Amino acid sequence: MERSGRQTRVRFRRIGLELKRLRQEAGMDLTEAALFLRRSTASLCRIESGSMIRERDLEYILDKYGVQDPLRSALLELSIKGAERGWWHRHARAETPELMDFISLEQDTRTIRNRQTDLIPGLLQTEDYARSLFSTSLCKEYAVDDIEAAVALRVKRQELLTDPKAPVLSVLINEGALHQ
Repeated sequence: MERSGRQTRVRFRRIGLELKRLRQEAGMDLTEAALFLRRSTASLCRIESGSMIRERDLEYILDKYGVQDPLRSALLELSIKGAERGWWHRHARAETPELMDFISLEQDTRTIRNRQTDLIPGLLQTEDYARSLFSTSLCKEYAVDDIEAAVALRVKRQELLTDPKAPVLSVLINEGALHQ
């Protein structure tokens, strides 16, 4: 699918990876699990690869695998959130799919750890600092066609830090980055 029509599916990939881990822990191969879950092998393979899964289908699989809270609740929450479009989707045409996935992860996390040696981390950059990086091509995080749009997106990402459910942010910055 071309980039402009692509929706972020990182949440479903996370669910799929966890379901694959659960299947493997149960000692089942894909064919055995498909029979156990009354699904086709192709369907289960798609789910484990990150295709969208409806909440009721996920509940059934979790019941069959005997998954309890807190993992059960976390996976069900991801399936609900996965169907929603986040604020970052309106930037999907201008930015890379990788950045859209990164922002999705950033929104769902409880802890952000960042170690920077050369630059101030994006979540801590001022507008002028970010504008300077984008205009000098020092920031290779994503392609910049419109510097002001990239700066606005960076500032919008920073709103995460003032949210009541803000993740814990731990940053290690090289002193040289602070002096630049």
